[in-house]
Amino acid sequence: MQAGDTLGARLARLAEAAEASRFLEREALVHHLLALEGVPASLGFKPRWPSSEALAEGRAVAGWTKRAREAWTAAHGASLHGRLVRALAGVAALYGRKKAERGVLDFLDLLVKARDALRDDASVREWFRRRFRYLVIDEFQDTDPLQVEIARLLAGDRPGALVVVGDAKQSIYRFRRAEVRLFRELARDAETSGGVLHLVQSFRSRPAILRFVNRVFADLIQASDEADQPAYEALAPPPGLPEEPAVVALRFPASPNASGEDLLEAEASGLAAFLAAVGRGGETVRDPVTGASRPSRPATSSSSCGG
Repeated sequence: MQAGDTLGARLARLAEAAEASRFLEREALVHHLLALEGVPASLGFKPRWPSSEALAEGRAVAGWTKRAREAWTAAHGASLHGRLVRALAGVAALYGRKKAERGVLDFLDLLVKARDALRDDASVREWFRRRFRYLVIDEFQDTDPLQVEIARLLAGDRPGALVVVGDAKQSIYRFRRAEVRLFRELARDAETSGGVLHLVQSFRSRPAILRFVNRVFADLIQASDEADQPAYEALAPPPGLPEEPAVVALRFPASPNASGEDLLEAEASGLAAFLAAVGRGGETVRDPVTGASRPSRPATSSSSCGG
């Protein structure tokens, strides 16, 4: 093999690292091995190798480095997880004793005890089902398995007793045990009875903004069963909104050399003048109650502003 070949150089460094590892042990060896990088199997320039067979063998070694590193990293992670579990095994029991001594419950305790009472005692279930005939749960994509079980126990099999609202694309609370899979499973079950409504109308943006959002996110958000990611659904604006540009440029007089506090003061004056003009009816807005167009006006305690 000739000098200057990238694959050969990477394999040579790998051999040096392997030789150096012979003299390391314990944490030093672990850090040394974790610092190693896999060698891309696509490297290697055929004319610089003595034969096609030699290049194929070098690339096979490169492929092995990637697979071996992944396997070793996974094994090391599993070993570390086991050590952590063993080290913390007594913490939960100690925490339970401390709560019992003080007569207190944490949030998880409340969920567990509520679930246990509803699950194990039919009279408790019936009492709460009579009290709460219908359940409407918002942000359902952020519920955890215990909360879902409680909702199902309260609703039972009564048609229409459980109504949930959610968006799987907004599920962000996995660290709090939320499982978007549960929301998607409930939605799939409801699809068979025609009990799913897809709410795609946005009341927060004008058509121009929604066209941009739909164009961009239709490519970025792709359906994936592995990641519990649903397909993107295009958003629609409310009917009757104007097609004019959705961004208003704030224009205000300022010196060409203005900066710092002078520029901030000029901008503040321009913003105040714009808002005052809006308050005097300078913009046409759609009334949120009647849906009719009207001049803009300040909000009062009994009415919302249109904008």
